[in-house]
Amino acid sequence: MTPISDDSLIGQRSISPAPDLPPSERPGAVPARTKRQRYAFDWRGLSAFAIYFALAFLFFGRGVVGRFSTAYIGKGVDPQLQMWLMAWWPHALRHGLNPFYTYAVWAPRGVNLTWATGMPLLSFAVFPIVGVFGPVPVYNALCLLAVTICSWCAFILCRYLTGEYWPSLVGGYVFGFSAYMLGHTSGHLFLIAVFIVPLFALLVIRGARMEISRSRFVAGLVLLLAAQFLIFVEVFATMTLFAGIGLTTMLMFGSSAQKERTASILPAIMLSYAITAVLVSPYLYGMISLGYEAGPLHPSLPFSIDLLNLIIPTPTMEPGRLSMPGAINRKFLGDISETGGYIGLPLILVVISFARSNWQERWARGLVLFFLAAVLLSLGPFLLVAGHVYFPLLSGVLLASIPVIDKALPARFMLYSFLALAIMAAKWLSNSRTRRMLRILFGVVIMLSVLPNLSASFWNTATNVPAFFRDALYRKFLFQSEIIAILPYSYNGNGTFWQLQSDWYFRLADGYATMPPIGFRRWPAVRAFLRVDSVALPAAGEQLRAFMGAHQVSAVLVDDREEDVWRPLLATLGVMPVRAGGITLYRMSPAELAPWKNSTALEMETRASRARFAALVLGTEALMRSGGDLSALTPADALKAAPLPAGWVMVPPKRQPPYEEGGLNLPRRAPDPHLFAGMWLKGERDGRIEVGVVGWYPALRGVLDEYRAAAVDFSPHEVAEARAGGDDDRRGRLVITFTAAGLGRTVEIARAAVAGK
Repeated sequence: MTPISDDSLIGQRSISPAPDLPPSERPGAVPARTKRQRYAFDWRGLSAFAIYFALAFLFFGRGVVGRFSTAYIGKGVDPQLQMWLMAWWPHALRHGLNPFYTYAVWAPRGVNLTWATGMPLLSFAVFPIVGVFGPVPVYNALCLLAVTICSWCAFILCRYLTGEYWPSLVGGYVFGFSAYMLGHTSGHLFLIAVFIVPLFALLVIRGARMEISRSRFVAGLVLLLAAQFLIFVEVFATMTLFAGIGLTTMLMFGSSAQKERTASILPAIMLSYAITAVLVSPYLYGMISLGYEAGPLHPSLPFSIDLLNLIIPTPTMEPGRLSMPGAINRKFLGDISETGGYIGLPLILVVISFARSNWQERWARGLVLFFLAAVLLSLGPFLLVAGHVYFPLLSGVLLASIPVIDKALPARFMLYSFLALAIMAAKWLSNSRTRRMLRILFGVVIMLSVLPNLSASFWNTATNVPAFFRDALYRKFLFQSEIIAILPYSYNGNGTFWQLQSDWYFRLADGYATMPPIGFRRWPAVRAFLRVDSVALPAAGEQLRAFMGAHQVSAVLVDDREEDVWRPLLATLGVMPVRAGGITLYRMSPAELAPWKNSTALEMETRASRARFAALVLGTEALMRSGGDLSALTPADALKAAPLPAGWVMVPPKRQPPYEEGGLNLPRRAPDPHLFAGMWLKGERDGRIEVGVVGWYPALRGVLDEYRAAAVDFSPHEVAEARAGGDDDRRGRLVITFTAAGLGRTVEIARAAVAGK
């Protein structure tokens, strides 16, 4: 993204005596039109495209040969989400629906899709063939093309800067088959369709060199900016951020001529952004007016680059499958799709050699600093080493305070470091002062050091659509447009993909077009559905009916592969299940749900929190009467000591797949026996007893109000000020401290709460 302006990068074989002249005016310079064709569309440029496509197919595509419609490139359910979004835009416009907002998922409230990974540009580019071939084959083809085109565009940039073929071929490979690209090929098409980034850098460099007129420069920038905005807004935002970093480094470290040229294009760049804002204003309006959640969508810590990841690959690469790297990379936080920081020793040596040999060149200094800035920002708000958190990083903390950028995961900033790496590698390999055979050998070493995982099965997942949806059995059991919930729920299951298979025949009170909205996350039943942790659900039947009644859910469908998990919970509905085509269906009539239609999340969360807290109080009191050791109190012991009323259901946490299969690694903490299923119980040496529950602050305030008079202390004190309403979903653990006598005075309150009074 740095506007390099040194003559040594032009790629001319003659030495120019006028370094500050535009390339088209230098002796022996090739006219701009011929040069552009030479970089991309001559036989070498096209051969590079063919090579990259062959490699992409070899690495990622061969596993879906013969099942292009029944298996997709990637892991988990993220690719299914992108297929849904890819098909949504044409579907919405064809049926006269608002494409920016849908009621098909998270019904009946619906959700704003402008903040989702919608890829409207790609959707409209492929919608005619989606109707012919279906979403799965088209998605597979787009994945292969995305990797190919990104590599090719980086090759074009490197060839423009070096004038050399095979060093640029390696540069394109370094970018297009980088750890970043390999990670996101396992699940995120919207993050590998980043071919705009090298093209944007190329255009800015050519604009700084005054190779094109200002009008063409502005027109080209507007085209690229609008295209990237309509592919994925997050990349548009981060590309803007790093363009600013690149331009700043040139203004700070460039020569006088380079600074002057960089400054001269700033008005044109700002004009391009203004025009782009006008062009995409309907989308911007939807982002602002249709509702969104402020702040990050995901916690940044698990999705920051581990320092060791810079030299230790993940299983997305063949070297990462070896025993030594494997023992380390399994400690990285997050999942393999977002752990894309691996650079490797060969490329690190290239950076060092490039910096040493070119440090006197101002453009090279700026490029190295740009690379280091991208790596630093990718580390996130805390330094991580082998999964352990050490100390905060000011750069990551500051970046997390910038609107829109705060929604980007830090690990994704590595995209820009790999673009800088591609340029440095291509430039270093084209250095004629180093023997050709040595350069060729090292180019091979670089490519082998980032070799993708060679297992064909690693890169694909079978669709596994039950006959209930595959054979359209749903038409016999469901009404068109009725609202249902499917378990496993949201991002844990396949409901969104099955809805796509039915051509939006039904609506979902869940989905994975976006993460669960705040309005859903507040419901105890939804938190049980998500299975983030063990969930103790008191009066489970009432909680389930309240959720269904408030969201107009008439049926719950369960994938038979998890029927054992959900049977205890759904049995509390008291209805006879129906089994068909790999699905078990539980249906409730409108009359049965009518008493619950006005239920609120606050009401049900308060009831659940009161019941959990009361169960701990009664269990502790029973242990005290039996002479139990209060210093060893745990929630599990308390729940066993006092009989719980009928209707309590324990939903177990979801079992994470192994890291190499896409499982999520979270910060490691030693199991605390005093914390179980969102409940806390601990006896202190001075005879005091801590009782606590995890929940939504407005609901926890109701618990605090009941027991505060008998308490010695409580924390956090913010719970006392919590108010219902608003868009926050602040959750935490309320811990109330009692003396033994004080706890005894709360027994009647606890009995009333357990009885539902």
